Amino acid sequence: MKNKRTYYIVGFLIFALIVYLLFFRKKKPEDLKVGDTSIVTGPNNIPTVFKCKRSIQTSKNEQGIEVVKPEEFPLMFGDCGKVIETVQKRLIAKGKNIKADGKFGRQTENALNEIYKSTGRAETGKYTFNQFANNVI
Repeated sequence: MKNKRTYYIVGFLIFALIVYLLFFRKKKPEDLKVGDTSIVTGPNNIPTVFKCKRSIQTSKNEQGIEVVKPEEFPLMFGDCGKVIETVQKRLIAKGKNIKADGKFGRQTENALNEIYKSTGRAETGKYTFNQFANNVI
């Protein structure tokens, strides 16, 4: 009977480790890949599952400067990566209470829409290349 109990305990620990690795381990924005899932804070601080649909990363040009390809835009819900983190930092600088975690979830979408609404623009929840290049939020 003791052996069976040991198997249950080991099995539970392995299960707990898998859940941690899939959902709770913090990844750097540049490490996020398509299909990655994690738990994020959604509207009204309710935990929700976020799944990365598109990874948007920077690359270095000939001069060694980090750049983003225009064809990666518009940025929208479900995108993840270092570029999303940059947009989130710009939103935080504008006074929005969100995390710069590199995941374009509901909080990022809502923060963008709030700024669009306050400036009289359409609330699309998307972020275009021109807005990014000109540091417009």
